[in-house]
Amino acid sequence: MKANEYNHLIILGNGFDLKCGLHTTYEAFFDERFGIEEAGEVVGTISKSDFRKRLKERLIQQIRERFYSDYFNGTEFIKEIVINTFNENINSVINVALDMDKLNEQKDKLKKTHYTKWDAIFLFALVTLTNKSIVYWNDVERIIYFVITWMLKNYEKVKNSYVDEIMTYEYNEKSNADLYLSFKQLFSDFDFEDLGNQKNKYIKNQVEPNAPRYLRLIIEKQFMPKNKWIDNKNIDNVAIEMLQSLNKFEKNFAGFIVEQINKKNKGKVPYVDIASELLSSIIQPHIEMLDARKRPENYPSAGSPIVNLDILNFNYSLNQNNISRIESRVKTIETLKINSFTNIHGIATDNSKKDLNKKLPDPIFGVDSYDVLGASRENNTNFDDPRIIFTKSFRLMDNHINDIRTSNFQDNVDVITFFGHSLSHADYSYFESIFDKYQIFNSNVKLQFYYYPGNTKGKTKLEAQVESKRQERKIMKNVVELLISYGETAANVHEENIVNKLMLEQRLSVLPYPKLYLEEE
Repeated sequence: MKANEYNHLIILGNGFDLKCGLHTTYEAFFDERFGIEEAGEVVGTISKSDFRKRLKERLIQQIRERFYSDYFNGTEFIKEIVINTFNENINSVINVALDMDKLNEQKDKLKKTHYTKWDAIFLFALVTLTNKSIVYWNDVERIIYFVITWMLKNYEKVKNSYVDEIMTYEYNEKSNADLYLSFKQLFSDFDFEDLGNQKNKYIKNQVEPNAPRYLRLIIEKQFMPKNKWIDNKNIDNVAIEMLQSLNKFEKNFAGFIVEQINKKNKGKVPYVDIASELLSSIIQPHIEMLDARKRPENYPSAGSPIVNLDILNFNYSLNQNNISRIESRVKTIETLKINSFTNIHGIATDNSKKDLNKKLPDPIFGVDSYDVLGASRENNTNFDDPRIIFTKSFRLMDNHINDIRTSNFQDNVDVITFFGHSLSHADYSYFESIFDKYQIFNSNVKLQFYYYPGNTKGKTKLEAQVESKRQERKIMKNVVELLISYGETAANVHEENIVNKLMLEQRLSVLPYPKLYLEEE
């Protein structure tokens, strides 16, 4: 390495796109899919909470009235509930002149929406999970994990434990009781709104909350085979059908991301320009702090700093097609070389404009391999688990991510920066592989974690400081959990000692997002 250069790996999460002005949260996506955003476009005074409340009331009413019917088979019921709720919200507004063209445009948009079986599950989660729930309603990948675990593991395991028994009334009662208890245990981290109770069929003198029962109804109505049975003969077919439905859901999310980018590009500052400035803000402090031992004696006349950059992007937006634009827009660095740019979970593109000779991998959602196979490498690992096709490792191979990668990561880096990533457990496998590659325990690699300091609009100085501190502690907790988890799996690394070691060697820092000079809309 030359005296005036350094190598940098930047890992981007959704917070990066949010900082750039894209509305790319799962919450924004579902608001649009379920008519909440459309109603706001027509009547700005309609609150999202009121809309969601009406969605919940209408959905729960239909479940209660049609619990044993075929109404919830398929996905048409979603469109019916969403459109009726949309109309109800619009009709509830009085003394407001409506833009009929916009109203008809939004109605038409909802009528053309293609819902998937996974939308049914996320709709139920949206309107029934409380803020106290450990698993949030918009935690897409965690919900996917619980649903596939119920259908492809727990349900099949309970049912087939009775396969040799005679079909009697007692058999049905016992198997149904075990299914109830298994579902209750699996979804114990879900905290639901109060949807009422009924007498518990399986435990005497107890009542059973309706919410888990309704959720199980939605899941099984969407994915249960027609014969109402899952065994080793059809379980792979069930898994493939669930994955195919997830593929459709992912394509819908990709279209949403493209729409958000197009909206941003119609504003005052295009998305790529803001993204370039933000990358520059991350890199610039390291140029200013280049170790004096790396500099020639006559620096800076010996030459401008050289930055060799790898970008690992967990978003579906900014991609390798933007490299030349980024390199030209980062004005504070005369020599920026982007060695590699990897959209690890795919790229959101306009399918009509794709280069037919170069298939770009579609966005994917997936679960962590550890959740399915376990962290152990012992012989009891079940590689025939049908859930394996939902793991990120499998999906990366199936999506041919490496087909678009032009270069591997550099062999050595000085800094690894995480920006806007939640550090969710589902992505631990990636981070641990990176930590292994660069031997963070025994090397001089620095780790940086940028966090969102919170919304300070309308807050006093003290309130803003309190909020920033709360966000800082939140990211610190996630950082410590990640590093300790890594210490538990890595050879010759002493779990919690890794945090102390990085701190003592001044190689671990937690920083608030930098301020941008380009106008954000």
